[in-house]
Amino acid sequence: MKLNLFILLSSLMMAPQVFAYSACVGETYQGKIVIVEIMTEGSMARAQSGVVTVAEQDGKKYSYQLQKEEIAQYFEGGDTNNAMVGLAAYQAMNNPVWIMYKGINYHGDLVAVLRDPKRVKQVGNEMRVWRGPGFPADQQSQFTDVVCNFTLEQ
Repeated sequence: MKLNLFILLSSLMMAPQVFAYSACVGETYQGKIVIVEIMTEGSMARAQSGVVTVAEQDGKKYSYQLQKEEIAQYFEGGDTNNAMVGLAAYQAMNNPVWIMYKGINYHGDLVAVLRDPKRVKQVGNEMRVWRGPGFPADQQSQFTDVVCNFTLEQ
């Protein structure tokens, strides 16, 4: 029993370090772009941090961080063509950031992809994001037209 445990722990310690990056983008009716990025580390895809960026139409941007302990649930997966991203996080343990995405794994400029009139919109995907510092927790933007990217590096 001890030998099996030792072998298991040794193999986990020798496993290559895996890093993943997920980004999802939505646009409000007013034309604000909202980007949620999550970085993971380790073979168990533990979310290490995240950032939410809001870009106003006039070019002004602001962002807020998601710390590891603020990310209650997170999963990611996919390949070159398909992506799956799920996130439930609470900035300052109060302000919600939520993603449910399963669809095409988009590459390149996600804002350009989102705004491409030829892109076929995928149903069933959602993103809900708190507006940011200075707003109460119930001030959120909700998106049903979302594009995401998932990248895995070893």
